[in-house]
Amino acid sequence: MKKLFFLFFSAFLLVLISCSETMTMHDFEIENKSSKTVDFQLVKYSDQNIYTLLPADKITLELYDHPKFTVLNNLRVSYISDFSDAYFYDMPSYKYSVTNSCLYDVTLSESNNMLGENAGDVYTLKADGSTEIIVYSKSPNYKAYYEKDGEKYNAINYLIFEEKLR
Repeated sequence: MKKLFFLFFSAFLLVLISCSETMTMHDFEIENKSSKTVDFQLVKYSDQNIYTLLPADKITLELYDHPKFTVLNNLRVSYISDFSDAYFYDMPSYKYSVTNSCLYDVTLSESNNMLGENAGDVYTLKADGSTEIIVYSKSPNYKAYYEKDGEKYNAINYLIFEEKLR
């Protein structure tokens, strides 16, 4: 009985020691390497503070592990995180010249909100005109339509996309 008690007690101590090691707080540096101001919150923490980092700013927080972030103000930045630090960076963007060969104005959007400088941007392409657009995805999912007599018609086949160098 004493051996069994000693075995359970030893296992309990081992669990406590291992938990205390993983719950040790450490400094976690977060840097904004993007060209935009970033407002973010930590996910999985009781800390509901909103942190703001200007371009080239850094902040050091004491955390238990590497956090996940919710970017609040700018969907055109992303982040990379490892055990002791993280940084925000500008998402790669692609510039296109879009020619509309339709006889009507065409409304162009992207289903994942990756079109334009702001999420949800929509471009109106004039009939037989050309417009430059910016998209934040290498393989965007465009939606395009024109209106005629109050009806909407698919117009993606009337558009010609030519990638421009940035």
